[in-house]
Amino acid sequence: MNSLKNLLKFCFILHVIFNFTFVNAQITTYSGAYNIEKSEVQFNLETTYPRNENFSQLYRWRYTKANFEGFIFEYNNRFYFRENRNYANSKWLLQGKIGYGLIKGRKYNECEIEIIDATGNVLGYNTNTFEDNSQFVLNYGLAVGYKWVILDRFTLDFHVGYVGYTQPSFSNVPEYIQKARNQEWNNGIGSNADIQWSIGFLIE
Repeated sequence: MNSLKNLLKFCFILHVIFNFTFVNAQITTYSGAYNIEKSEVQFNLETTYPRNENFSQLYRWRYTKANFEGFIFEYNNRFYFRENRNYANSKWLLQGKIGYGLIKGRKYNECEIEIIDATGNVLGYNTNTFEDNSQFVLNYGLAVGYKWVILDRFTLDFHVGYVGYTQPSFSNVPEYIQKARNQEWNNGIGSNADIQWSIGFLIE
């Protein structure tokens, strides 16, 4: 219940920030992407300001459904090496972000996870099904990227960088299930490699 209250408070704060940003924004870019490898869909909204032409704020909503399912919201601050007002030109960017999400590991069916001893020998497989509770995670990151503007209206956005996540807790399952969960997390959505792209359009 406390986690739900914290999530509602966080969403309210984001709502206030979003409304203030949108009302005072000069240029708004809407974009989206689909990551086949991670089975992830994302929607982005970026706004710029007349008084801070090299800066923008980007809000990213992510829904993932692979080994882990859930929503992640990310707040990004971007610095462009050319003025945002001059949007007819493509430009390099530097981006920092923080995020907050609610995720849940996929259900493990019987005989799906190997039970391995200390020497690496397979002793058998799980005989029960296992399912996690939803968990909150935080993330943060830094990236560099490039934004192409096509025909003064359409955009192609790409960035690469580092992202860190708080580690979910899988303490309510056996140790071999924890190991499998952690491996899937670190090799999947929890990977430190942050590679993102999106396509969209802008409105002045």
